Amino acid sequence: MDREPLRLRKVQLDRIMDYANTFGTNEGKRVLDDMEMAFGGPCYTKGDSYDTIYREGQRDVVDRIKEMIKISQSPIEIEEEEEEQNA
Repeated sequence: MDREPLRLRKVQLDRIMDYANTFGTNEGKRVLDDMEMAFGGPCYTKGDSYDTIYREGQRDVVDRIKEMIKISQSPIEIEEEEEEQNA
């Protein structure tokens, strides 16, 4: 089953490809693996909601990088840029 392509603006696609290119290298993969070991996994800290929230923020950064890489491997369609009209 073919997936519907994501519709993105060129600037969005460029940013996604920056993530994919940066973390697609051998060095980038090692860094991402290290970040996932350090900041991935469970975030809950018993009795310390502030530490839990802090850890969730760290994990969110790793999750964003992984999501951008995943998107880069999806079918993508570039949206036409609408020209701004000066009033």
